Amino acid sequence: MEQHYMENLTLAMVSNHFSVSYNYFSKLFHDMFSTGFSEYLSHIRMEHARDLLLHSNLNISEISKKVGYSNPKHFSRMFKSAFGQSPADFRKV
Repeated sequence: MEQHYMENLTLAMVSNHFSVSYNYFSKLFHDMFSTGFSEYLSHIRMEHARDLLLHSNLNISEISKKVGYSNPKHFSRMFKSAFGQSPADFRKV
């Protein structure tokens, strides 16, 4: 996931890649990481987005795409949920 977080990953795609059932993979993933697939993927994406906001001059829309979100507004909502402030406000600090 660390290498492919920017792609359109779904639990179904990954479980198919490993030739296991959706339900089995979901349970196995949760048992291994103590969180769901989507939550884990969002966490990885948000960490990378935070780093890009701190260490690049890319605009919010570009960062959104780089970390796997096609909709910048959705990205901003997810970022605010994760860090308590919008990407623009985070960058100002």
